[in-house]
Amino acid sequence: MESAPSHQPTQREPAAPDAGRGTDSGSAPIHPDRAVIEDALERAGGIVSKAAAEMGISRQAFYRRMDQAGIVLERRLKSSR
Repeated sequence: MESAPSHQPTQREPAAPDAGRGTDSGSAPIHPDRAVIEDALERAGGIVSKAAAEMGISRQAFYRRMDQAGIVLERRLKSSR
């Protein structure tokens, strides 16, 4: 009988100390999900619900991750015709 697959996250190798990752020219640390979130938003044309669905998380969770990563979207008003 096969055992059920584990749903625990995989362990990641720590970055080398001289890799220069995690900071931006000595300023505040960069959130590890920032690039993933920005890429998802770009592919979804800036539509948060589509980007969240692509990542397999709720829209609310996506907004939380954006907030944690320091990502702010510009809101554009729809023009009336």
